[in-house]
Amino acid sequence: MKLTNMPEQVIDWTQLAAIEIPGASGVAKACVQEIGEAQLRLIEFSPGDRADDWCVKGHVIFVVSGALAIEHQDGQAAGALSAGMSWCVADDARAHRVRSDDGVTIFALD
Repeated sequence: MKLTNMPEQVIDWTQLAAIEIPGASGVAKACVQEIGEAQLRLIEFSPGDRADDWCVKGHVIFVVSGALAIEHQDGQAAGALSAGMSWCVADDARAHRVRSDDGVTIFALD
């Protein structure tokens, strides 16, 4: 990833309105900031949340608090992440989705 057309700036996440994203179960609340071609997101998943679709977009994820599992459409074992851990995947790689049993907050760059 090459970060271009990204002006230097400070983002106060507490001042951004969150959008609600319903999942197959549970709901996520996301604050989104688009800068150039990059999208930065601070996402809070409710307990029991599971995404309702498979994603093939590339991401870099950092778990701020809580824990989540990365599920793969091809049946590969889910990856478990907890606070302080990161996960990354390239665009058009294995289809994936997130699940959180107890709730989680992540920071994502895509």
